[in-house]
Amino acid sequence: MIEKSNLIFINEVISSIDSFQQEYGTFRYSITIQSYALHHQLMVSIIDTKCNAIRFVIEQALYEQAKIPSEYIYNLIKVKSEELFNKE
Repeated sequence: MIEKSNLIFINEVISSIDSFQQEYGTFRYSITIQSYALHHQLMVSIIDTKCNAIRFVIEQALYEQAKIPSEYIYNLIKVKSEELFNKE
């Protein structure tokens, strides 16, 4: 089960991505959260208007109650989006 503090973390990430999407309208995002054993994964798919996709996974140990700042996620998505955009 994902604990409440992790749901807050997830909501922060989704808010970060939503605001990022408004700024970078070329891309849309798909988010999948998978729980298993002591870890969960936040899988982010970035898909551009030409249906190119880039996917990456962020892992977090639930038992450590680690927090990954929204700014980190935001910057990671920005970098990955630019990589995707520059591939063309």
